Amino acid sequence: RSVTMDGDRIVSILLENAKTDEYGIPAPRPTSAKTVVAKGRVFIDASYEGDVMAMANVSYTVGRESAAQYGESLAGVIGVHRFPGLSPYNIENDPSRGLLPFIDPKPLGKLGDASDIVQGYNFKLFWNKKGGGRPMLQPDTTTPNYAPVKELFGRMQAIGYRTNWPHPNDERRQVFTGTIPGIQGNYPDGDWAQRSAIWREHIEHGRRLTALKKKQVNMDVDHAPDTNGWPGQLYLRTTRRLIGEYVLTQKDIQLQTEILDSIGLGFYAIDTHIARLLVLEDGTLGSEGELIILVSPGPWGLPYRFITPKREECTNLLVPVCFSASHIAHGATRLEAQYMIIGESAGIAA
Repeated sequence: RSVTMDGDRIVSILLENAKTDEYGIPAPRPTSAKTVVAKGRVFIDASYEGDVMAMANVSYTVGRESAAQYGESLAGVIGVHRFPGLSPYNIENDPSRGLLPFIDPKPLGKLGDASDIVQGYNFKLFWNKKGGGRPMLQPDTTTPNYAPVKELFGRMQAIGYRTNWPHPNDERRQVFTGTIPGIQGNYPDGDWAQRSAIWREHIEHGRRLTALKKKQVNMDVDHAPDTNGWPGQLYLRTTRRLIGEYVLTQKDIQLQTEILDSIGLGFYAIDTHIARLLVLEDGTLGSEGELIILVSPGPWGLPYRFITPKREECTNLLVPVCFSASHIAHGATRLEAQYMIIGESAGIAA
């Protein structure tokens, strides 16, 4: 709920009780009046959301920097894909009736421009293909997005577009997969009521796709027995990112700099997923934000400074998940193996 500061140091944090529901969805509000005050000499914010970091009033960012900000050739608006023949409007081929609700009305802009929209989220799902598990439930047909998704799905089928579903993760260059482009925009700085609704909408989206494809699939509850087969964590690829003592950028992962305070090594392709669906200048439905490219000639150093806020802002906080990196460098560093390295280093430092 809150962070108590004494100058540049965190003194304590106040935690509320908010249990998840049967599908692992976070509670939109506290589920009891009980609170806990945690005091310490050092605090580690290892959450995906970075709420302690934000409440400590340290510098952070959300979205994607422009190519010019850090001199990154791959930054900003990028990865445009077209879906010719697919109408984005509420009434097919009638712009006067407005866009379907999950299509961004903002123009593409120039390649390399900054964007406040982060890449999409989804669940990493496990399917039982041996006849066991729990059948996917039917979707709630009264939710606002059900009819628009059904409409666009029908248009896709009519002209031969495929949807690779069920899928264990996220499929690139598709209109519909486990990711709902654009819905993630309010998550990073949202309150828990907003986050809970976004989380629930991703579950509903999986149910919608399953029903629309008329394909019975069973969820493997052995992998998530406490949440009815749905993972206990929505795959939040990006939320907030610290702006700390050092900002990791594309130049670092291309080994164009020297990291003298390395706490480990990173190595992976720059991996970013769809951020939004939009209408391109010629009226074509398009997507934007996808990129997967290996630009690193070898492992790069993970600097200790990129988990520390600026010294003048806070001196006893470590941030190993929402670490200080540009969108592009974050896309190559946000993998579990590297999270483990960074997290263990934060624990040792604390």
